[in-house]
Amino acid sequence: YLNMLEDLALHFPLVREVFEQADRVLAGVLPLPLSRVIFPPPAYSPAEEAEQRRALDQTWLAQPALGAADFALSSLFRDVGIAPDMVGGHSYGEYVALCAGGSLTFPELIRISERRGRVIQETQGRDAIGMVAVRANTDALADVLAGSHVAIAGRNAPMQAIIGGPRAAIEAVLPRLDAAGMSYQVLPMSAGFHIPDARPAADRFADIGSWYIKTRLIW
Repeated sequence: YLNMLEDLALHFPLVREVFEQADRVLAGVLPLPLSRVIFPPPAYSPAEEAEQRRALDQTWLAQPALGAADFALSSLFRDVGIAPDMVGGHSYGEYVALCAGGSLTFPELIRISERRGRVIQETQGRDAIGMVAVRANTDALADVLAGSHVAIAGRNAPMQAIIGGPRAAIEAVLPRLDAAGMSYQVLPMSAGFHIPDARPAADRFADIGSWYIKTRLIW
């Protein structure tokens, strides 16, 4: 979301430095500094604020933005003496966990995050795929989704799942969820993850990952 960790960035130089480092890593890659997307100038109208939110929702910006924010928190915790015995991540958070655990440097995390987000957006387009959080178990949800072009993307908890698919297919499924008495929330995302529609991006990202590993070994 816009201005995430703003208070911490104002009061702790370490947090601010992480965002500034992300700007340097992606200099020349993004059309403007990443921190400018996360912390935009004050909006003068609701329409301008909505456009700022849409900019941050773009996956090639959202992924490194999340990486910078997560690593800033991790760095702050360590700075005050709170160090984890082990780390883990959910979905994209796995990449940040690898960084927090020492397998990736922060610049590597930010570069990989931007590339991951970029290939997803390039293969899916912007806002062509939607995702929805549904309060239901996956067995009941699978029955509701039968015959649709919407897939279960993840099981977050026994009674919460994420579904995703083309926007038109998502819109067609929402009345089914209503009829089944399943509450849901459409997620503010411009791309879809962990669904068949993400396969082209996964294939391209696998190629990038192979190149990265070979390059890192050379380094």
